[in-house]
Amino acid sequence: MIKVGGNAISQMDEKFFQRLRTLQNQDVHIVLVHGGGPMISAACEAKGLSVVKRQGIRVTDAQTMAITQNLVINTIQPKLLKLMADHGLDAVGANLPQAQPVLGEFLNQQDFGFVGTPTEIPASTLAAIDAGKIVIFGPLCQTTTGTWLNVNADSMAAFVAQTLQVNRLILVTDVPGLMYYGHVMPNVHEAQIQRLIDGDILTSGMVPKVTAAYKAIKAGVQQVEILNDISKPGTLVLL
Repeated sequence: MIKVGGNAISQMDEKFFQRLRTLQNQDVHIVLVHGGGPMISAACEAKGLSVVKRQGIRVTDAQTMAITQNLVINTIQPKLLKLMADHGLDAVGANLPQAQPVLGEFLNQQDFGFVGTPTEIPASTLAAIDAGKIVIFGPLCQTTTGTWLNVNADSMAAFVAQTLQVNRLILVTDVPGLMYYGHVMPNVHEAQIQRLIDGDILTSGMVPKVTAAYKAIKAGVQQVEILNDISKPGTLVLL
């Protein structure tokens, strides 16, 4: 399973798609989770909306939620699906209008607004994964009453990985791994993660990433890596 951050989407090259083709030809089930932070931030700023983050999570008011929903459903996910098709990959979008949404609930409406935590993947999406299609998840979920919520993409990736009990979760970002004073850490443990957070060594955007990675490992995902090139090693997250 692969999670691609908003910055990393623009950096997906032929090697990336070639690796996906190789895996799909080997009957490996592939799931992709994407973000969209830079595009969402740019669209919000163009509308005069402030970009506010707490604990690395975007505080989402109603206007920001509408922008996020529109970009994910009508721009980002269709673009990714076209890229997949152009490279001969069989993919479907979990957030297109005709798809059943991932269900979720408010994370903490008072602190974060329309931010959610996913709770259930629809059966139709699970069936597509079982059929061997590459399923693409965006950072969205919907409450049982139909309210759309923004989801941190790393949290979505961890949830999907736990639900599917995937063997490997790869978090693709715009840096080659977890950086410690300019050097990539080959691996990181829970105690180290907390020290890095407490010491303000990690950037705010990296905090939810390593938190989600460790949560996935504790939930049974066998291998979690943070990197910027799926053909090269990055940082391995360990118990």
